[in-house]
Amino acid sequence: MKTKIYSYLQIAFVVILFASCEKNDYENPQSLIGCWTYSEYSNNAEGKTVISFERASALLEDSDGIEFSKNGSLIERKNAGWCGTPPITYSNYSGEWSMQDENIVINVAYWGGMKHKVWKIIDVTNTTLKIEVLSETNANEIEGTYIGTYTSTNLTRDFSWSSTPTIEFKNGKYSYKDLSNDNYYNTGSGNFTIKDNKILFELTDYDILMEKIGVLEDWLLKGEYEYEIDGDKLTFSKTVVVHEEEYLYKFELKKNE
Repeated sequence: MKTKIYSYLQIAFVVILFASCEKNDYENPQSLIGCWTYSEYSNNAEGKTVISFERASALLEDSDGIEFSKNGSLIERKNAGWCGTPPITYSNYSGEWSMQDENIVINVAYWGGMKHKVWKIIDVTNTTLKIEVLSETNANEIEGTYIGTYTSTNLTRDFSWSSTPTIEFKNGKYSYKDLSNDNYYNTGSGNFTIKDNKILFELTDYDILMEKIGVLEDWLLKGEYEYEIDGDKLTFSKTVVVHEEEYLYKFELKKNE
C-alpha cells in the first residue's frame, strides 16, 4: 500500500512540475525586461498580426527590435522614415510601456509622431516572445489640450447637468479638471489608448476630495468612449447604467491652441 501511495505522489509531482514549466510568464513583467529582435511576422485566423521575437544581448543595427526597461521606459528600433523599400535606414525611438493583464500597452515615438500600441502576449519564455497586435494607432490627431462642454443626461428620468472641463492628451496620458458642475475643483489623470473609433480611459489618479464626499460615477473620466474628430473639434460619448438608470455621458470639446 505504501508503495502505491509513493508512486501516486511521484506522478502528481511530475505533473505539477511539468505544468509549472509550461506556464506562461506574462504575469511577471520582469520576464519582458531586455532586448528583443523581430524574427517573424504572420497573421492568425482572425486576420490579426502576430509577431515573434528572439531575445538578444543588444538591439541590432540593421533590424527591427525593442528593449523593455525596468522603469517602464522602452526603446524601439525601426524605420527612420516612411519608406519601407531597401535599403532601410533604422533609428531608435523612445517610449513607455506598462502591463494590463496579459497585454502590453506601448506609447512610443516614430518618424511621424506618436504611436499607441496594445499587444496581447501569446507566449513568453527566457528566449522567445510571441504577441498578437490588438491595436496600433496614430495618436497625433487627438493630442492637445481641449476645453468644452461635458453633459451627463439621465435618460431614465429625463434630466441632465453640464460642466466646462479642460482635458489634456499627451504621450498616451490624459489629465482633466473641472469635470463636476459643483464647487468641487476635481481633477484626474491616467492612460489612454485608441482603437478604431474608441478611446479607452484608464483612470489611475483623481482628487482625494472625491473620496471624502463620495464619488459619483459621472464625475470620473474612465472606461470606453466612442469618439469623432473634425478639425479642432473632438466629441466622445458613451451610454452606461448606474443604479438601474441609464445615462449618456457626452463631451463636446474644442482644441485650445
